Amino acid sequence: MANRIVVHSTISGYHAFQVRPSKDITMQVLPEYDNPYDCNAMVVKMPQLGDIPSDQHNQVTRESSRRHPEPQTVRKIAGKTVGRVPANLCGALRELLERDSTQSIVCDYIGDVGVSVTPSQHQRFKKSKHSSADRQGGGAVLFCHYTITVSDKIHNAKEVLSCAIEKMPGRRNYIVEK
Repeated sequence: MANRIVVHSTISGYHAFQVRPSKDITMQVLPEYDNPYDCNAMVVKMPQLGDIPSDQHNQVTRESSRRHPEPQTVRKIAGKTVGRVPANLCGALRELLERDSTQSIVCDYIGDVGVSVTPSQHQRFKKSKHSSADRQGGGAVLFCHYTITVSDKIHNAKEVLSCAIEKMPGRRNYIVEK
């Protein structure tokens, strides 16, 4: 029997990737093996266009604006990286992903955009190669739910996630067992 754990959190890096996903499409959470700053980094990616129902291909995910003269559609962002999993959650998700009991980790955007908080002092890496301190937070984030599906040992998975969330700044992150 599969169990699901839902973590209410954010997708970091909207200011860098400029990809606003659809609330109707579940995204992939994948390891980012080539990240030079964090060996545990994970990205959130839109599925490929062929994996998205054709009636959603022309759905507008971001209206046009002065900064973005063309509207953004699902067709234009299919297969693209939306952002990154918050740093302190990455280690826990990577640990769970490497376990045989974890079947999948996916992400659902809930439609809200906010401002990130300062990175936690408990981060195990430095975001800047030229400084011994983490860079200040403040970029745009997308609010989401990460759903971890485990086949067994749900209590172990909840413990790993709870430890990571305790170290995260702010009170936006919490776990719901389904």
